[in-house]
Amino acid sequence: MNTMADGAAQRLVAQIGEALFDQPGMSLPELANQLRELRGTGPALLLQSEGNTHG
Repeated sequence: MNTMADGAAQRLVAQIGEALFDQPGMSLPELANQLRELRGTGPALLLQSEGNTHG
C-alpha cells in the first residue's frame, strides 16, 4: 500500500539522484554504490533486488 510517506521518500530519492548524477530514476542502493565508487573507497557493495523502489 502506498502512503504519503512512501511517495515522499520516492520523490526525495529521485531529487537526490537528479542533484548528484542527473539521473532521477536511481534507487537508494544505486546511489550508494555510485557514491562509493566515485569516492574511491572500493567497488559497489550493495546488491540490487527486483522491486526495491527506495531501499
